[in-house]
Amino acid sequence: MTNEMNPGQPVPEQPGNNLPPHVQQPGTGQPGMGQPDYTQQPGYSQQPGYSQQPGYSQQPGYTQQPTVGLTPAQMSNLQLNYWLSVFFTWIPALIFYLVQKGQSPLYDSYLRNNLNFSLVRLILFVCTFILGEPLLFVPFIGGLLIFLLWAAAVVLFVFHIIAAVQSAEAARRGQEYKFIFNLDMVH
Repeated sequence: MTNEMNPGQPVPEQPGNNLPPHVQQPGTGQPGMGQPDYTQQPGYSQQPGYSQQPGYSQQPGYTQQPTVGLTPAQMSNLQLNYWLSVFFTWIPALIFYLVQKGQSPLYDSYLRNNLNFSLVRLILFVCTFILGEPLLFVPFIGGLLIFLLWAAAVVLFVFHIIAAVQSAEAARRGQEYKFIFNLDMVH
């Protein structure tokens, strides 16, 4: 048998070296085929979260965040409600409020806040639409007011997007989310 490190030189006699290089004698700690044998190393332990069973196992460190105050179905409906309300304002907010109110106080609070904010956006849109044309005939002040109404509509749109993102995290923690600007019209 020759030494792999120095070809042509004989390998010193050691227990278990009489076997071919690809075969390893159990318990000797001698790796075969140049591969280290980590199972024989002192201090080696299986990493937590890994399963030695065949098949799929959960990734280490991954745990689903439990919801404190809402069920998973309520969380899903809440996110759907908020995102639909961002783009379609009061219609989805009203539908969700009428169909799903009364399930839990925290969930009702989210539905009510979203409906109130959607109504604020609707009122601003109606005011802009109604006042838009007559204000065009008022020099300078009319143009400035129309610009301010449209700017306010864009700001409220952005506030609704922020609420749709942040409300899901607040609901997971079991806390009530308050909009940046909201009027309490529906109780």
